[in-house]
Amino acid sequence: MSSNLFKATFISPVIETKYLSLHKGKDTYFPHSDQSAEELLQEAEQQAAEIVLQAQMKAAIEKEQAAEELEKWKLLEQEKVTAQMEEIKQQGFQQGYEEGIQQAHHDYAGRIELAQEVLEKAYEEKKAIIKESEPFVIDLSIQTAAKVIQKELAANPEVLLHLIKQSLLYSNERSSISICVSPDDYEFVQNQRNQILESVEGQVEVKILPEHSIEEGGCVIRTSYGSIDARIDVQLKEIKQALLKTLRDDTYEQAAADHI
Repeated sequence: MSSNLFKATFISPVIETKYLSLHKGKDTYFPHSDQSAEELLQEAEQQAAEIVLQAQMKAAIEKEQAAEELEKWKLLEQEKVTAQMEEIKQQGFQQGYEEGIQQAHHDYAGRIELAQEVLEKAYEEKKAIIKESEPFVIDLSIQTAAKVIQKELAANPEVLLHLIKQSLLYSNERSSISICVSPDDYEFVQNQRNQILESVEGQVEVKILPEHSIEEGGCVIRTSYGSIDARIDVQLKEIKQALLKTLRDDTYEQAAADHI
């Protein structure tokens, strides 16, 4: 069975395709839940932000500790150099004293340079670890949100009914509307047909169709104007792509700033 579902980016200007966003507020998707989809997603995103923030704070603390250790090491090495110079001077060997001074300074400069390189490398590795973890945190947040939403849909089937009604509000169709749902939800939605018809204006033909490409808890509203895709997995995917794009943009801006 071929699907007539299409997105707005592939439709001619006279065709209007609309997508529902998950960020519609508490009453949009979870009328019987203490938390809305927006709150659940915000909670998952907040947890992700806290993970990154903790990693950044840890890196900052380690950076400060490393700097303190470097200063202590510098002082210790300087004390050693001073002691060496004093020892050579006390021996009264002018030539040896001068050569010792030069050698001590050379050794000291070499050790300082090596220590700086090691410290800078450690900083860069820390930044890379934090940056590499951000896509993982985003993915984990989306997966967590999907599980929470699916659990809510399973516990409250009426959430799907509310989702369908809200989707119909975006439709200007005046002739025929097809409501496509998961085969697992078909019987439930069919039994709620009268409630659904109350959300439709005028004499509009409403068809309720099962479609295997739609996961449980989601729906697609098809009209002559286009499609309204309210599938949970599709909307979560769009949120994930938006977050990753923001992350890439931030990374590009940071890289540009580093080269100024």
